[in-house]
Amino acid sequence: MDPETRVALVKEVGEEIVTEEELRALLAAKAHPIAYDGFEPSGTAHIAQGVMRAINVNKMTRAGFRFKMFVADWHAWANNKMGGDLEKIQTTGKYLIEIWRATGMDLSKVDFAAASEAYREASGAASGELRAQARIGQARTLALSGKKQEADAMYRQILAETADPQTKELIEIKLAQAE
Repeated sequence: MDPETRVALVKEVGEEIVTEEELRALLAAKAHPIAYDGFEPSGTAHIAQGVMRAINVNKMTRAGFRFKMFVADWHAWANNKMGGDLEKIQTTGKYLIEIWRATGMDLSKVDFAAASEAYREASGAASGELRAQARIGQARTLALSGKKQEADAMYRQILAETADPQTKELIEIKLAQAE
């Protein structure tokens, strides 16, 4: 594909091109530059998320780009989407990928990376411990915003769910301070 056609395809998709000259230089220097996007799996797909994303990703990959798609499952969990159930959130992420497959996205040129997996690998901590620590942060925020009963309920929920002795001790201290 000639360089001008590649530039035109990218311009159809992205408004965040710093300059066309920079884009042309990137395409001249790299046959397969990397484009990034991400999504928070938090429910059923709408037209823009399902069909339009597939069309736009395909334009980028036809222009020679490889695509890295960030699955913000951890963020959906932190935002208490799907009732804060990480398994449901991850299932929803897989569902969205299947929608893109069904709408014709060329998945052979797209790499998906889940936030939960990246965080687990980076920290070396077990997923449950990371979730408990994030929930403690949410409970602190609730307490600081004057929502003491909600914070206490969240602390008790974390206490019931965690097996980590240090996390349990921290929560017991927080609950004792609240009384």
